[in-house]
Amino acid sequence: MRNRLMGLISRVILVLLAFAGIGLSQIAVRQKITEVKPAPRAPDGKPDLSGVWGVVDRAPGIDTTAREESVYLAKMYGRLQNSPPSRTAWAQERFLYNDDPRKSKDGIDSDFGAREELNPMEHCVPYGPSLLIINNGAVAVGGYEIIQTPRRVLIIYEQDHNVRQIWMDGRGHPPKEELEPTWMGHSIGRWEGDTLVVDTVGLRNEPWLDGGGNVSSKQLQMEERYQRLDHDTLKVQLTLTDPIAFTKPWVRSTYRRLRNWDLAEDVRCYPGSEQLRNQEELFHNRTDK
Repeated sequence: MRNRLMGLISRVILVLLAFAGIGLSQIAVRQKITEVKPAPRAPDGKPDLSGVWGVVDRAPGIDTTAREESVYLAKMYGRLQNSPPSRTAWAQERFLYNDDPRKSKDGIDSDFGAREELNPMEHCVPYGPSLLIINNGAVAVGGYEIIQTPRRVLIIYEQDHNVRQIWMDGRGHPPKEELEPTWMGHSIGRWEGDTLVVDTVGLRNEPWLDGGGNVSSKQLQMEERYQRLDHDTLKVQLTLTDPIAFTKPWVRSTYRRLRNWDLAEDVRCYPGSEQLRNQEELFHNRTDK
């Protein structure tokens, strides 16, 4: 009888210890959340988006196998939902042509993305903003720096030193007949509460939209929504609307993290260079200052 009673007491203690462990882990998570610093404010009271923002899971000290940064952000702010585009027949034909024909070991599906020889990036065609903004998986995308003023917001991309001007002074887009397509397009912005909303038109369509071979027409329109969720976290949602390429808008989202490095001063492509492959080590293995 005594032995059975002692066994019962032991089981009760084990259960209580298990619940205590769960409770302590939840307290630790809550403490970690409360330690998050709030997003800073600009002198005009708007959220200050300024800083160098890097892709997630490529920071020093982050185990990219465990994807600690992604897991942490998913617990904090929710898992990002990114679905494939709903392509028109025109875009689907081009996407399949760009697709790498090599097959995985099971012979069922392709594991290789898009054909490198067709990739505009491999031929020194500048990256388009959609890839520069959100494509975490793209080789050599690196980071970008946001410089915010009341009149305009500048985004300086490490790759090829592309620069975007987002006009915040109330101007609209030029008339279509006067709008000459450029690599970065024409961008105007406005604040919706604490969210910076950017509208971009007039984009050249030579670059792919991503590293997988998705294409656009010259009718592409981009909307970006920037939210600084806390001091170190930026959420960017990109909506791509193109009646020639998509049957409905394609929405992509990503998290970016504040980094304490400076942008590299000479990351560019030139004819005959192996620039993309040479830069992979820089972007994947860099160390903080």
